[in-house]
Amino acid sequence: EEEEEKEMGGEESIETFDSSFLSEMYEIEARLQEMVPTARITDQDLVNSEAKSDLIIRIGHQIQDLEVLANLAEFADGFLSKSPTIQKNCLNQLIDQGLHLQQSKDDIVHFINKVLQHSSDTSDTERVLDKCRQLDKELYVKLVCTTHTEQRYSEI
Repeated sequence: EEEEEKEMGGEESIETFDSSFLSEMYEIEARLQEMVPTARITDQDLVNSEAKSDLIIRIGHQIQDLEVLANLAEFADGFLSKSPTIQKNCLNQLIDQGLHLQQSKDDIVHFINKVLQHSSDTSDTERVLDKCRQLDKELYVKLVCTTHTEQRYSEI
């Protein structure tokens, strides 16, 4: 009888795990669908931090609006918080996606600053500034001014 109870207890914990995983999966999908109604996820999108980051990037490619992309970055910040390196790379990729959207320079600067708020690493700001300097001088100047990157003032 004891063995049967142990087996049944094991099955219950597996069912509890399955239902909580499914619940989490549907909750995440619902939150993502608030931003991108066509967003779909599978259990494979949640197996590890790399898969989660890939999911965020994949969904980011479907977004053409900076405000929605900023909301996705905010979601990613919490969603990937257990893996700081992956989180940082994901946020940087979302910034890069935002740089290539056809939006006003002021909107892009606002978007970048909003995403950079989630990073305490000054190298992220430096990376974005370098990228902007290559892409668009006006965007670069606006970003230097709004990020108060004083060591770059002499360049502008």
